Amino acid sequence: MEKPRHAHIRLVVCLLSGCIFADPIYGQKTPDINKILPIFIEKAEMDSEYILNNYTHEELETTHQVKNGVITEIETKKYLVARQDGMLKKKLLSINGIEIPDSQFENKKESITISGHLFKRYIFEVRGRGAINGEKCWILFFKPKPNFPEEEKKYRVINNLGGEAWVTQDSLTFKKLVTRRPREVDYYYPNLGFGLKAKKMEGIVEASLLDNRWIITKIRVEFQYSAKAFFWPINKHEIVTILYQNYQRRKP
Repeated sequence: MEKPRHAHIRLVVCLLSGCIFADPIYGQKTPDINKILPIFIEKAEMDSEYILNNYTHEELETTHQVKNGVITEIETKKYLVARQDGMLKKKLLSINGIEIPDSQFENKKESITISGHLFKRYIFEVRGRGAINGEKCWILFFKPKPNFPEEEKKYRVINNLGGEAWVTQDSLTFKKLVTRRPREVDYYYPNLGFGLKAKKMEGIVEASLLDNRWIITKIRVEFQYSAKAFFWPINKHEIVTILYQNYQRRKP
């Protein structure tokens, strides 16, 4: 039996209006990156500071030494991290499960947070959408700004990263960060006999909910570099995974 002619008219109207191809889950209009990025960064900074000021936590750091694609050595260190007298400090608790009884708190120099100081080094663009555990997310792609100042040696690597950040559509809170370094970078004394080149770096940062705030719970970084010691080549390949765990609210 021939279909009614008005059915074809409805089909054309749907196509023109986008009702067939509109995603019922991710159908929001793509936002202006210049409007959402400051909100995302400010919220991430506030969440990080709140957790660091009000909680202690453990960091479980596992390092895999890799040679020719084979893991040759595994070392796991566990730290206790706490803010004391306004400073973030850490104490080594154990190595490969063996307790370190006399360990003392020391200043924690490396602190992984989502901050404007870090993100100002990149150019961002909203180029996708997805979901993590049912949370609708915008995917913010980023690439390094050219010729950005390198205040410290580590920024020779950080200034050359690219990747994407996942943030929730409803509240612009951080969910995941994926990074890659697109090219080889001279890292340490590149013109001398013991120069070092960072050849590969890929990483992922994941977050979860604590006290209605999104916090970093896992970092995984895989990197390779080549070096020279008295003109003898050395290549190194490591995979480092850090788990942030056992958060405990600080006593007043």
